Amino acid sequence: MSIFDVFKATQIKEENEGLKKFIDEIGGNDAVALKRTVDELENKLTDLNAQYRKRNDEIRLLDGQIAEKRNLLLVIDEDILLESFALYKPKFSFQSSDEYKKRLDLIRDKQKALIKNGQAVYGSQTWTVNNSKSEGKRWSTT
Repeated sequence: MSIFDVFKATQIKEENEGLKKFIDEIGGNDAVALKRTVDELENKLTDLNAQYRKRNDEIRLLDGQIAEKRNLLLVIDEDILLESFALYKPKFSFQSSDEYKKRLDLIRDKQKALIKNGQAVYGSQTWTVNNSKSEGKRWSTT
């Protein structure tokens, strides 16, 4: 017997003792307990895989939303840049500035009529300040 065989035997003995200890810790001496442990671990793995797939789906959805927001941001940035040079996108389909002016005049006439008829604004005539109607009345006249 060589000296290498002695070292190898010692190493194997230590590994064997470590494995026995591990088997005892997980209940491996009892086949039923071991089967239960394996089943529990498989169930946990199944749950974790489902969670993983769900999170990946959420990540893909969020990545898509981020890409959409980035594209929208680029469009907005471009609009802001163009507006800084006084290049505006028309919001009305008037053919001339006279048509635009006529429409503004009509809108102003309608506003004036609403004001004269008392229909321009709705609001409470009584209000409170610090839960006090008299304070509210005092503040509304200032």
